Amino acid sequence: MQYTARIVVKPDDLADLTMPTLPKEYWPDYTQKDRSQCNLKRLAWYETEEGKEYKRKDERNTKALKNLRFSVLLEDGTFRFDDLPAGEYAMVISESDNCGLGFELGRWYLLTTFIVESTEEPLELGELNLEPIKL
Repeated sequence: MQYTARIVVKPDDLADLTMPTLPKEYWPDYTQKDRSQCNLKRLAWYETEEGKEYKRKDERNTKALKNLRFSVLLEDGTFRFDDLPAGEYAMVISESDNCGLGFELGRWYLLTTFIVESTEEPLELGELNLEPIKL
């Protein structure tokens, strides 16, 4: 089995890494001849409490996906990410065929956080154990 490590900038709420889903009724209406009318329903919905919550989660998710990186685990189980800016990150390891952007899909084997300091030295995360987890 091949595995891939994926990291994102750590969100405020690590337990909620899922991508928000825009309800289908607010998708752009491309049947409108006037393109300025395509998104009117969605823009009005953004002013509702549900829409504001969606926007908050979408902004959080966009922030978390900043510096999204993938690294395939080598035969010896090692992996490497180069040129990460200083900051706090969340990382999951999953089967390589499960590497979409959303953390909510599939089966994960590791969820951890780590901090990258402003230094030229490599960050060693030590030995990590892969055990099935459910988000």
